[in-house]
Amino acid sequence: MPGPQSAFIPPYSELYVHDTGDLGDALIGHGLRKEFEREVRIRPELLMKGITRVWTRWSTAWVVQCGGDGGNNRVVLAGRQPGTTVEITLPYLHRYQVRTPLTDTERLLAELEADYQPGTPTRALVDALTGVLTAWAHHKSQRHSGVPLAQIDRAIAEPLRPLLAAWLYDDEITDTDDQQRRLH
Repeated sequence: MPGPQSAFIPPYSELYVHDTGDLGDALIGHGLRKEFEREVRIRPELLMKGITRVWTRWSTAWVVQCGGDGGNNRVVLAGRQPGTTVEITLPYLHRYQVRTPLTDTERLLAELEADYQPGTPTRALVDALTGVLTAWAHHKSQRHSGVPLAQIDRAIAEPLRPLLAAWLYDDEITDTDDQQRRLH
């Protein structure tokens, strides 16, 4: 039977650090999550906190998040000793930050589409990038965590396939040829 559900929402769904040594004097569990949960249950102050997977370069571990600040890339973890906490700064950026506004990217791609005729390599790359960004924007608006790889592959391959066929095989690809290649 599962234990009590926590009302606490951890600031990070997963943590990424170089090594478990970066976690300082935090309570760390290795192995299965269930084993770590048993260890946490004996400490009443941790019952309603967030058990979180930590990814390192070499392994994975478990910690208990007690708080944090996503804006400053800091997290508060439960300490090894009862009643203690450890605050660390994460080495990797965990929150997505927009570097270029999507409107600027859309404007650039629209101008490139106007400047280059269909069938040119630059236009094919613009069409591929537009397809990837459209898929990304759709999934982000639906609050999905990522875009399926098949959808990215399709967005990139469809505009580039005719150019690749002409360059590699020195001929144009037709719909019949395309359907036959997909079967193989």
